[in-house]
Amino acid sequence: MNGVIEGFTVNSHVNLSSNVFCLKHLRTLTLQNAGLKLLPDIKNLKELTTLRITSNRESGDSLPSEIGHLTKLETLQIVDVPELNHLPAEMGHLTKLKELNIINLPNLNNVPSEIGHLTSLKNLTLTNLPHLKNLPYHDDGKLISLVHLEVTNCTSITHLPGTMENFQLLERFTLSNTNVSIVDIKNLISLQQFKLLFNKLLTILALEKLPKLNTLQIQSNSYLPSIHLSDFPSLTDLKITSNADLLSLHLEKLSNLTALDLSSNSNLSSIWCEDLTKLQTFSLYSTSNLSTVTLTNLAVRSVTITNSKLSSIFLSNLQYLTSLDLSSNPLLTRSILLNELPNVLTLDLSNCQFDSFPEEYLILQSLTTLKLNNNKLTSLPLTISDDLSNLKYIYLERNQFTHLPQPPLVHVKELYMTDNLLTNLNGISGYKSLEKLVLNYNLIGSIPVEIVGISNTLMSLTMTNNPLKHVANQFANMRRMQLLDARYNNFTDYEKNIVTNLLGPTPIRYDFSWRL
Repeated sequence: MNGVIEGFTVNSHVNLSSNVFCLKHLRTLTLQNAGLKLLPDIKNLKELTTLRITSNRESGDSLPSEIGHLTKLETLQIVDVPELNHLPAEMGHLTKLKELNIINLPNLNNVPSEIGHLTSLKNLTLTNLPHLKNLPYHDDGKLISLVHLEVTNCTSITHLPGTMENFQLLERFTLSNTNVSIVDIKNLISLQQFKLLFNKLLTILALEKLPKLNTLQIQSNSYLPSIHLSDFPSLTDLKITSNADLLSLHLEKLSNLTALDLSSNSNLSSIWCEDLTKLQTFSLYSTSNLSTVTLTNLAVRSVTITNSKLSSIFLSNLQYLTSLDLSSNPLLTRSILLNELPNVLTLDLSNCQFDSFPEEYLILQSLTTLKLNNNKLTSLPLTISDDLSNLKYIYLERNQFTHLPQPPLVHVKELYMTDNLLTNLNGISGYKSLEKLVLNYNLIGSIPVEIVGISNTLMSLTMTNNPLKHVANQFANMRRMQLLDARYNNFTDYEKNIVTNLLGPTPIRYDFSWRL
């Protein structure tokens, strides 16, 4: 444009003359790692729209008040200027300023309240300002155009401005690593994303009337004791994680929530969730002190709550729930209330230290898979086959059964009982639907004639590591049998020859090998 310089960058410690301030048509000025102090003559750059001061070691302890004359300035970035401890009040005259980034100024003591007059400001970032005590605001609260606000690593800030409700266009807000103790945010009708992270003194959180909030992250706020969130119609993604002192959580009327992460709240003891009608997955891990959970009117398909001190659980009106994992909850023996769970297919109660099966679960009539591994069970309820008539797969490994469950599990197709105390297969003929039976690491000495009673169904029998010595001759008549795995047992060579001759002409694959 006729030789007029509109953009200028000073880089890499160039000892440039102050004549740069005479470039009256300059629109963009970048001082990056340069040894140039801003002079009052900066007022001559009337056309300047962008000013970036980055890694500038010789800028002095303040900016000149004349910066307020840059009335066309739209972007101001001040980054990594260690000597700077003061910003002039005249910055409040930058009425066209849209973006202000103040980052990594270890000695900055204040950001002038006059910045609160910047009615055009849309993006404000305050990061790594350890001595900053107050956020810039004015009593008449004119930051009415603010869209994005980030306050990070400003550890001397202890409160939020009382004029927050004036930020009616604010869409994104991050508050991270401050000493704010109370966060009370209401009536921000445009707020869509809020991140509340690493605020170690935060004890009170109140959020209300945020109709467009869709993403909320509450993480590592060490002393926050409770959270109550209600009626956020646009919220879809919620993360509440690693809040060390969080004890209770109450979530309700989050009608569009689809993603929920509650991991690593180590002291969380009580959870109440109601009317989360689009939530499909509910998972809790590393919540070792959790004792009470209430879930009602959720659209979840999967619920996982493991490795906790859970002693009371209330699940109601979970119409879409198909998988329920409550494994590794050793205190979950009483206070179990289940209501309107019509579609649960899989239930995992492994490693709960049960010595008897809690009959409260017998109402899950759609159940097809039941996992009870690593408990202390010796029997199952007498009515289990009648109550759970759809049960097809049951896992009873590492329990204390001395005999097959009786009455027989007439609907079960696959039964897994590795590492119990079984000494015989009495009653096996009553398992009329059984197709696969796994009995490794038991005390069974023989396969009896009675097993022929399920020859129309049984296809696979695995009995490794038993003291097995004998297989009834009638085993050769098992019509559907495909596999007999009897490795690592006590067969004599004589018995092996008998069984080999017996099964050799049949389609049954067999293995009686011993360890080398």
